[in-house]
Amino acid sequence: MGVSFFFTLSGFIMTYNYFDWFQKDTKLVGKFLKARIARIFPMSIFVLLLSTPIIIMQFESLRPWLEQHSRFEVTPFSTLLSWLASLLLVHNFFIDGQTGYWVGTTWTLTDELFFYAVFPLFIRYVLSKVKKFKSLLNLAFILVFFQVLFWGATILYSIHHYDESEFSFFVFHTIYTSPVLRVWEFLLGCLVGWYFLHNFNTVKAGRLRSYLSSPLFRNLALAVTIILILVIIYWPLYGNQNVMGGMIDLMRYYILVAPLFCLILLITSFGPTFIHFLLDRPFFYLLGEASFSLYITQSLSLTLVGYLLPADRTYWGLIGLAGIILNIWFSVFCFKYIETPARLFIRGSNPGKVQEALVK
Repeated sequence: MGVSFFFTLSGFIMTYNYFDWFQKDTKLVGKFLKARIARIFPMSIFVLLLSTPIIIMQFESLRPWLEQHSRFEVTPFSTLLSWLASLLLVHNFFIDGQTGYWVGTTWTLTDELFFYAVFPLFIRYVLSKVKKFKSLLNLAFILVFFQVLFWGATILYSIHHYDESEFSFFVFHTIYTSPVLRVWEFLLGCLVGWYFLHNFNTVKAGRLRSYLSSPLFRNLALAVTIILILVIIYWPLYGNQNVMGGMIDLMRYYILVAPLFCLILLITSFGPTFIHFLLDRPFFYLLGEASFSLYITQSLSLTLVGYLLPADRTYWGLIGLAGIILNIWFSVFCFKYIETPARLFIRGSNPGKVQEALVK
């Protein structure tokens, strides 16, 4: 579910920052994609290089799983191809067990690259045509409708073409990680970004905008939304009973949660709430700035901790806690000294001056 929030938040931020770029034309697509590549690739390549020797040391233990879930023979050549696919962040477009195991978290970056390719066209030819709130709601319902349609078709296809042992693997790679079936969450976030841009500083406020101006309404609405999300999370599971039960479980996570995350973005973007009070601390600001590094390095940390864990489980809790603390420190270090300088270098900025500011 954290990925759903990340995708909707990404759509919101992209629309807030780049809506004007593509409202009338798509001439700035090259500049936009360069900025996005500079944001994603430096850290993904860095973590891949660090993860590679660890994966190689563990490869023999991974081989049985790879052979079970791959349509191809596990050879040095296929392993090299999978590594190159991870390097170029295209591995998520291939439904095969030999892709994506080098750095587990980078599947979301493959999806993000797909979203970035769709984004300028969506803004130019769809979202820029929206003029009224009613049209925005209609567009949101259309997105949800097609998501349910594609999701249901994928599930039905997998039921008729895969046995029980392959079903979970296929569903994971076609629903959970597929950029085509996750793009709707990003686009819903874009709709929230559009509403914010067109209503935050408007003089003539609509009914919803008037409600969002009230701190009491924002806090109550946010509390109700969080409660609904918790209900979805802790609703009894039916996936172990039959295939249809599994479909219902998937539906609540992949279809019901994203609109609620959009509500959270909408509510919190128009003013402070109790969440702001809890998170308005320098540490969380720094953690927010380093969030991408934190996310991308967690796979490396988990792999390393798993490799170092002793057979005796007595100290697993302490080792895990130490791993979390180390990962936070490492992610802040990467943000300051790797991610930011590399991003600015690719975009043609002066990383030296920014580096001085970060150190200070």
